[in-house]
Amino acid sequence: MEYRKLGKTDLELSAITYGAFAIGGNMWGDNEKKDSIDSVKASIDNGVTTLDTAPFYGFGLSEEMIGAAIQGYDRTKMQVLTKFGMGR
Repeated sequence: MEYRKLGKTDLELSAITYGAFAIGGNMWGDNEKKDSIDSVKASIDNGVTTLDTAPFYGFGLSEEMIGAAIQGYDRTKMQVLTKFGMGR
């Protein structure tokens, strides 16, 4: 996996980010929770450290599954990106 520094900081992010919109299930239908969590874990196991989620993604379900998936991993080596609120 390639990693890149964020601006002038020492923070390194994976060049590939896991986008968790689909695991929320609110646009493409339901997803199997276990499969969704397994997909996050597979990404991490292959070097992805940057995970993107938001309250809108399944109205919090995506964030919950990201939280479940990262249990047992070194959280200091990950960046969980989220947004604030759900606009109208």
